[in-house]
Amino acid sequence: MSRSYIGRALREQVAGEARHRCGYCLTSARIIGTPMEIDHIIPESLGGSAE
Repeated sequence: MSRSYIGRALREQVAGEARHRCGYCLTSARIIGTPMEIDHIIPESLGGSAE
């Protein structure tokens, strides 16, 4: 679980850049039917940030 809070604006930015699709399987968020998770490209435990 992430130690930092990821705000709504950043979540929307990430979703928009991903075209509202899963980064792994490219399935549309509409098909999934549940909120998508935001993952860090570089884990916080390895120095990644939530900005």
